[in-house]
Amino acid sequence: MNILKMPKTNLVFLVLLASTLIYALFALGLGAQQDRRFNQDYSLFQTAGSMLDQGNPRGAEPTIRQLLDQQPTSYILLWDYGISLAGLGDFARADYFFARTEAQRPFVVNNPTFLIQYGQVLFTEGKYAEAKKYLLRLNQVTNDPKFLQLAQPMLAEIKTKLQGK
Repeated sequence: MNILKMPKTNLVFLVLLASTLIYALFALGLGAQQDRRFNQDYSLFQTAGSMLDQGNPRGAEPTIRQLLDQQPTSYILLWDYGISLAGLGDFARADYFFARTEAQRPFVVNNPTFLIQYGQVLFTEGKYAEAKKYLLRLNQVTNDPKFLQLAQPMLAEIKTKLQGK
């Protein structure tokens, strides 16, 4: 088969077919690489989450930081990093990451877990007026007694502290 003697339409078709096959193989390679990366990151995220659930913020912090470096706008990573920092006693930085979480995903203030955790961080920092705002919001977003019972002692102490000023 002499390519030079083929009609132009056949030649164009052959070039398009070859280009499509090359593109498809390239896309498959990129997709496979992306899948591997996603699975690795997902595994790291699950491991860090397990460490946080087991009360091991020191073990979770570097993993979450690594993932956050790769995806700095992920509200869930920002939140988890704030949780890990709070677990390490670094409440000022935890506050910063909780605030970034809210800025990235404003509706997170409808999540009672976020409200109680951020309220605790602010309370521990002595930012009582701000803590009160988040803890009182719990009444608007949940009627789950577990959250309300956690908030009540802090709200009572905040009331005392703010009256003393």
